[in-house]
Amino acid sequence: MIEYLVPDMPTVQQVTPLLEEIDQNRWYSNFGPLEERFRFRVAQEVFNGISKDNLATCSSGTSAIALSLKALGLRKGSKVLIPSYTFPGTVAAVLWAGYQPVLCDVDESAWQLDHTLLDWYFQRMEIAAIVPVAAFGSAVNVEIWSEISAKYSIPVIVDAAAALGRQQLGKLILCFSLHATKLVGAGEGGLVVSSDKKFIKKVVQLSNFGYQDGEVISSGTNAKLSEYHAAVGLAQLDRLYQLMEKRKEVYNCYVKNLFPIPDKMTYSVQKISDVDIPSSFVVRLPYASAKSIWDYLRTKGIETRQLYCPSLHDHSALKSECVYFKDRLPVSIDLACSTLALPYHNFLTEN
Repeated sequence: MIEYLVPDMPTVQQVTPLLEEIDQNRWYSNFGPLEERFRFRVAQEVFNGISKDNLATCSSGTSAIALSLKALGLRKGSKVLIPSYTFPGTVAAVLWAGYQPVLCDVDESAWQLDHTLLDWYFQRMEIAAIVPVAAFGSAVNVEIWSEISAKYSIPVIVDAAAALGRQQLGKLILCFSLHATKLVGAGEGGLVVSSDKKFIKKVVQLSNFGYQDGEVISSGTNAKLSEYHAAVGLAQLDRLYQLMEKRKEVYNCYVKNLFPIPDKMTYSVQKISDVDIPSSFVVRLPYASAKSIWDYLRTKGIETRQLYCPSLHDHSALKSECVYFKDRLPVSIDLACSTLALPYHNFLTEN
C-alpha cells in the first residue's frame, strides 16, 4: 500500500530532552517556558525577527480562527465571507464565534477565495470580516488582501492552516494549524500571528477563559497550548529546513513525472507561486473522473483523498447555517467533484 499521508514527526530521542525540561520545571500548561520559547523561535525563524508578543498559541488551527474572529468584537450574527471550497474547520470557527458564514466562490487557478467577486457581495449585504483560505497550504497573496482590507475597511483573517513557513504576514491576521499532518506539526495546536500586539493579547485572554487580572472580562474558552505540544513543536523547528527541502523534492518529482504523461485526459494542478510548496498535491481531473480514478487507484494499492469534498454548502448540517447562492459557486462545485489528492509526504521515493 502506498499511503496517502504519513506524518513526519520528531523521534522520541529528539523530544526527550525537552520532556526532561518539563519534568524539571514542573510546568505543564498555562503559558509555560517552552510555549514562550516556541513563540520566540517561530517569530525569529519564520517571521523575520518580529516580537514573540505578535504570536499567540492555542489548542488547534480551528480555535486559532475562532479566537481571532471573537477578538474582533463584531456584533453577534455578523456576516463573515469565506470560500465554499475549503475544509469544514473554517466554517466551524465562524459559527463558534457567533457569526454567520457567507459562502463565496474560488478562482479557477489558485482555488482560493475569488477577490474579484467581492463587490457583488458587498453591494447586497453587510460583510463584517473576510476569511480567505490558503488552499492546500498554498500561501495567499499578501498585497492583494491587504489592499482589500484597506479598500473595504474590513479585517482579513487568513486561514493559513498548512502554510506555516510560507505565508507572509503583511497587515493581515494569520491563523495556522500545528496538527501532526502539517509540515510543522506539534501533534495538535494552533498559532495566531498579527502585527497588532493588543489584538494578540486579546486572543491570549480569550484562550484562557477570558481572564484578565483574575476576573473574566469577556466570554472565552480553554484553548491553551500545553508544554508537551510546545516541546514537540520546538523539536520540529530544529528540523524545519530539512522538512521543507524534502517536501520540495517530492513536489518537484511529481511535476517532473506527471506532466510528460501523454495527454489521454485533461488534468491540471493548483497554480502556486515560484517559491511556494503546497501541503497537498491535488490534481484536477475531468468532472466525472475523480471518483472513478480514486476507485481504480485503490485497487492498485494507492491511497488517495477527495479533500474539500463536498463543498461547504453541500454538507447537510451547514445548509441552514450559511448564506450562499448556489448559482454563484460554479468553480467550488466543480472542484469538489473533480479534484483528487495524491500520496504526498516525506517518506515517498521517486519510484
